[in-house]
Amino acid sequence: MGSLTELFDNILSAMGHYDVSNRDPLIFFALFFGITALGLSLSKLFVKRREPNQGKITKLNDKVDELSLRVDDFAGRLSTAGTNFERIINDVRQRMRYLEERLENMENRPIESPDFELYGGENLEDRLNFLQEAVEKMLGSFTAEDGLQLALEGQEPEDLDFDENEEEEGAEALPPLSYAAGLSKSRDVIAKKLRQVLKAKDPGDEDGLIEPIKEVLLDAEFGPSAVDSLMASLCDGDLKLNDMTLDDVRSGLAKSAAKLVAQDVDKIEIAPKQVNELPKVVLIVGSDYEQKVQAIKRLATHFAEQGAKVMVGACDSYSSESRSELTKWSKESGILVLSGPDKVKSTTIAYKALHRAQDDQADILLVDTPSGHEKKSTIHDEIKNVINMISREQPDAPHETLLIFKASSYEQTLEPIRELNANLDLSGICVTRIEKCATAANLVAVSRELDVPIRYVSIGDEQRGFKAFSPIEFSAALFTGRIEDSDESEAAAA
Repeated sequence: MGSLTELFDNILSAMGHYDVSNRDPLIFFALFFGITALGLSLSKLFVKRREPNQGKITKLNDKVDELSLRVDDFAGRLSTAGTNFERIINDVRQRMRYLEERLENMENRPIESPDFELYGGENLEDRLNFLQEAVEKMLGSFTAEDGLQLALEGQEPEDLDFDENEEEEGAEALPPLSYAAGLSKSRDVIAKKLRQVLKAKDPGDEDGLIEPIKEVLLDAEFGPSAVDSLMASLCDGDLKLNDMTLDDVRSGLAKSAAKLVAQDVDKIEIAPKQVNELPKVVLIVGSDYEQKVQAIKRLATHFAEQGAKVMVGACDSYSSESRSELTKWSKESGILVLSGPDKVKSTTIAYKALHRAQDDQADILLVDTPSGHEKKSTIHDEIKNVINMISREQPDAPHETLLIFKASSYEQTLEPIRELNANLDLSGICVTRIEKCATAANLVAVSRELDVPIRYVSIGDEQRGFKAFSPIEFSAALFTGRIEDSDESEAAAA
């Protein structure tokens, strides 16, 4: 302390006339804070001079992150190859066991069996030689090295032609679920109320049915704008409203509804084809991760059945359950899903999935996006970050942004779509579980009000209930449930 006091005395003496005996503490404090301020200024200047070095460190960190992604990608390729190769080997082993069982059955047959000629001779040695030749013929030139190469490419061997077992031969494919079955709950509610209205009509009051029918349609949640259009079309028909039967009213409304939701058929179904020799990127958004996962599975399977090479990016960083479920499903379906460990950013997984899809020349990439119980603004910012990253790495992408939601009441359906559409510019909606909703008519109102087309509809839990949206069939099933009405509605819509 003494040395510090002497230092200050010397500084003040150098600055002017100063008497040590009249030392003022305030001057000491002022001098102390002045020196401190000078030190901080120099420190700040020193930091600024180091900014270029910090930029180099940031670039180095970016290179390390990129290298880490490449290592993860290579590890993912090895894991996928191992899974595919294991599946191929298991399939071959299963067919070999089948051949062994056939051989055992033949050994137990009596020597005079007339079937022996079918197996190349009348003794065991001839039959063994025949089976060996059959196995070599079925396997062809397929070797372990060929299996590994196919596994790395994610393909199946084309020259393995085995007979299916008897149970598979006898099994019949389940018929696809129809709109009529999926919309039965909504249709029954509308039909019951229309029947009550027509039963209570006053034959002398020509306009007495207009308001009651409007109420029925509003209760069905068509929306005010759609109801006005439906009633205008219904009243412009050849028959007066009072002369119409229940079937006349239902058929007329079906034709009118078909006009409201009529879309360009070519723009409903997403073509799983590359864009400028790069994968078509489809962004999947929604608040319920379970509905998103189910929709992604069905969309991926739907595109794969058309012969497209499909990949999925499990980029929902807020839901480890969705990533885990998609990864498990990948092993069952053979469709590659790119994911990552917990707490990894959505943009990191999306970057990895996009470049993997580009390297493997995939036709279409489905990108799952964040969802959860966090603030909506946080979720929307995360999704925008994913979009910005994809756009930076592949111009003009993403090409589609689909909203996945479960059919529910009008307000519950409209609000999330309105908010997401304002933030993300949706290109279409995919509706699930319409068979559980008694007000499926609100899809007409939502599509009309927000100008967001319905692209796909899911009926039930099975894959057979997933289909591209058909405005004609949807409208006919909503009012009549008769397939023949769809042809009439199609002609009316045209």
